[in-house]
Parts: sequence; structure tokens; C-alpha cells
Amino acid sequence: MPAGKWTLSIISLTTGYHSVAVRYDTQQVPVNAVAERENNDSIDEATPIDVGDRACGSIYNPIDADGKALVDFDYYKITIDSPQSIEFVLGGGGDAPLLFGLYDESGTLVERDDGFALVGKTSNSNNAGSFNTGLLPAGTYYLGIGSSDRSAWGEGYFLYVDNRLPFTDVRAHWTHEGGLQYDWYYDGVKFVYEKGLIKGYSGTTLFGVGDTLTRAQLATILYRNANPGVSSDSRPSNTTGMPDVKGGEWYTAGVNWAVENGVINGYADEQGNRFAFGPDDPVTFEQLITVLANCSAKSEDLPSAQESSKVLSSFKDGQSVSAWAQANMAWAVENGLVSGYDEPDGQYLRPGEEVARERVAVILMRAFQSGILK
Repeated sequence: MPAGKWTLSIISLTTGYHSVAVRYDTQQVPVNAVAERENNDSIDEATPIDVGDRACGSIYNPIDADGKALVDFDYYKITIDSPQSIEFVLGGGGDAPLLFGLYDESGTLVERDDGFALVGKTSNSNNAGSFNTGLLPAGTYYLGIGSSDRSAWGEGYFLYVDNRLPFTDVRAHWTHEGGLQYDWYYDGVKFVYEKGLIKGYSGTTLFGVGDTLTRAQLATILYRNANPGVSSDSRPSNTTGMPDVKGGEWYTAGVNWAVENGVINGYADEQGNRFAFGPDDPVTFEQLITVLANCSAKSEDLPSAQESSKVLSSFKDGQSVSAWAQANMAWAVENGLVSGYDEPDGQYLRPGEEVARERVAVILMRAFQSGILK
């Protein structure tokens, strides 16, 4: 077969007098995708699927002997052995949106934490949609897929089933143009979550996308990395000598460690006296880079003032980097930790920008992958 984009056509005989033709883009439905099993229009006859599977099928709403439209639903059965957060991503269909719902073994719609059922439909604009289940208990579940058009005949669809992060604000999206598309920060969030560095907001399904990371949070993240297996119950007294650090808090152990090891030194007056840590203050980009340099870079690793100026001059706002952060920022650029923002007129560092949690996740991932952090 020559190189190029190909389409697979599947003909499925659904009745003695009707057939459904469904077209699947082979770049979007991998080889060995689970195909809709014939007569899977009830929970008892659901097509088995597993986390990680891709599936394809079609919806048709036949007419009974009295000319009444019957609603067709395809059901897929998935069993999980431990609590998981699952993302169902749907694409395809005809002109009408696809409907979907998640049921338990009794045939009852599963409810989210807010009491609303896990149901929805794909978008009218591109017939794509997804939903994250949140953390599901171990058990057997059934995904039902149907069409909002009772006269539909042969609406083909793609189904992606993925074991997602337990965060409803970190998603994957299906598009006709590119298939399954991930948020740009997805890999970074997955990396730090699986390493146990950033766990999201306790008692919620949120990672905190768009929220600024605080100095206490950054100290805690790096403390966890330096002390694997550390108990989250550790709440020591304040040993930093800085009055704004409270003892017995969730962050105290991390802040104590950060100050003791020179990772985050706190705010100093003109005489160099450290008078505050600023646990609730947002972390700026140049602060984050300086902290990472404090973690791993030796003084001889940092470029000279002249070298730093040359490296930073390639960025439109390179000269706005604070004097105390210039060598650290240039070091980060040279080590591939920082690439900057691409704008029409050039690249920008935005050193004073308050850093969002997802951007921190991506930078931390790069730091580990490059060996800067271990």
C-alpha cells in the first residue's frame, strides 16, 4: 500500500433488508481496535473492552413493524480491579450528536461526586466529546452510546478508553483533524503525579490548572523528591527563624528543609538578614529557575555575567531578568530547561510571571529528564 492517508470501510449487515456502511480513518483507529459486537444493544450483551482499548461501531435506529422508531444503544463492558479515573473519548457520528452514559452492574446511571449522572453528548460542531469519570471504585461498568437522531441510520463512531489521571482539569480531546489530542501540559502533570510530587488538591479531582504555585508548595514538592517515602503526617515546629512560617502546618517540614539546604532562602533586607519566607506568596518564573539552580548547579556551573548577558540577549525581554537571577536563567537556557514563549516578534522569558502549576509540572519533568534533578 503506498504512503498516504487511507480510509477503511466496514459493511455491517444489521437486518435482512438493510446494511450500514461505516468509514473509519485508519490513522485514528489503530490496528486491533475492538469492533462493536453484533447485538450488543443491551447491558447483558455488552461488548467487552479494557482500559487502553480503542473501539469502533455504528448506531442505527430501526423502524419496527408499526413504523415506530426504535432507539439503538451500543453497550461496552469494562471491569476495573482497583479504583481508577477513566476518560471516555468519542468521535465520529453523523450530523446528530452522539449520546453517552455510564451505568453500574444494576443498570443504574453512575453519579459523580456532585450528584449528577455521568451522561452527556458530543458537540454539534464536530461530533467529538469526552468525559472523565472521576475516581471510580473497583467494579464492572457499562458505557452506553446512542444517537440523538431517532431516524439515524449508520452513524459511525470511534471510542477511546484511557486510564486517565484523576484530574478533571487535565484532559485529552478528540478532533476530526488529529484524533486524540492532549493538553500541552498533560505529560508534565502525569510525570509529577506519578512521582508523587504534586498530588492535586486534597478532596477534589482538580490538579489546579491555571492556579499559581506558592512558595510553600514548591518547597514541599522538592522536599518530597529529596525525601522519598516521607510521611505526610510530619508536621514539625518551625526551625527557619522566619516568623511567617507556622509550625505544625502541612508545609512546615518542606520549608524547614528548603531553608536548611539553601534551596529557598527567603526574603532578605539590605543587610542580608532573612526576615520572611513568604509561604503563601506566588512563585515567579525567575524564582522557580533560581530554586532549581540552587538544587543542582554548582557555582562553577553558572555562566559569568558576560556570558549570561549574551545568552539572555536572544530573548526580547532578557534584560528584564533580575540581577540575582540572570546567571541562573542563562544556565537554565543553556541546559534546555527554558525555551521561552514564541511570539510573532521573537521569544520572551517573562521572568516576573507568576508560574501556574501546570507550567511548573512541565519544567520539573524537563529537569528530571535532563538529569538536573534526580
